Amino acid sequence: MLSLSGDWIAASGQIPTLPADALAQVKSGRTLALVMDKVGRWDSLLIAFLGEVSWQAEAGGCVVDAAALPAAARTLLGLLTESVPVQQPAVPPRRRPVRWIGTATLAVLDELGGATQLLGRTLRAAALLPFGRVMVRFVDIAANL
Repeated sequence: MLSLSGDWIAASGQIPTLPADALAQVKSGRTLALVMDKVGRWDSLLIAFLGEVSWQAEAGGCVVDAAALPAAARTLLGLLTESVPVQQPAVPPRRRPVRWIGTATLAVLDELGGATQLLGRTLRAAALLPFGRVMVRFVDIAANL
C-alpha cells in the first residue's frame, strides 16, 4: 500500500521525484494499493506522481489498485498513457543535392517568370500609351520635372 498525505500542488515548488528503485521491495504479482485519504489539496502534480508510481509498479509486474482514489483522480490517472513516452532521437535530414538543385532551379525560374511578366506588362502599357487615353494630367507631370 502506498499512502500519500499533505498538499500536492505544483505551484508550491516542492515537486517530488520517484527514485528508480522505489518499488523494488514490492514483489512481482502483488497488488499495490494507492491511498490518498490524508491528502489535502492536489492538482496535476499528484496525478503525474501517481502515473510514475503506476508505470514503475507495472514494469515490476505489480497490479495497481486505484479504487481508494477519488473519482476525479482515477479519471485523470486513466487518461495518462499506458507507459512512459519514449522520445526518439532526432535524426538529421538526409542531404539530397539533386533535390536542392531542383528546388533552387524552380525558385529561380519562378522569379524569372514573375519578372518577365512585369516587364511584358510594362512594355505593353508603354506601347499603348500614345494610342490610349492618358490618365495622368500634364500639369502633374510638369510639376515634378
